[in-house]
Amino acid sequence: MLDILPLNNQKVLLFVGDATGHGVHAALVMCVVRMAVHTAVKSDPRPGAVLTKVNEVLVQLRVRSLVTAACCVVDSMELHAELSLAGHAGPLWFRAETAQTAGRGGGLPLGVEENAEYAATRIALQQGDALVLFTDGIVEAFNDEGRPYGVARLKNQLIGCGRSSAE
Repeated sequence: MLDILPLNNQKVLLFVGDATGHGVHAALVMCVVRMAVHTAVKSDPRPGAVLTKVNEVLVQLRVRSLVTAACCVVDSMELHAELSLAGHAGPLWFRAETAQTAGRGGGLPLGVEENAEYAATRIALQQGDALVLFTDGIVEAFNDEGRPYGVARLKNQLIGCGRSSAE
């Protein structure tokens, strides 16, 4: 699931989440997550606070799926991002012809522990930087020969296309 929520003052919240499993159950879990994200942002749009609120909802509902998530607020005026992770891989960060992982995969997946807290990492951005949030559905996709796409290939693609617009 991807959600992009404009905030005030040239800020945008990016949320990428992934529920375990497939099919109707996983889709319903992600519907609950989406509603919880939209509700949480109204009271406190900081990424750690959003993940905490979503976690509370999933724990209260006793959802039987793990949900990993990356929540990031990008401030295009101040050129920084605040990132919190819930068992999810950190986004790739493109800067000056290189790609690295921003933040460390961390925090418990959502819905695991009632009082889980989610730390935030501040990322100082420069003009032309790109943050790429992704799920394991990208890096674990297999080609016709049975080889996974992989993080290294995604990094190489980002290095090759990093100066291009998001479109």
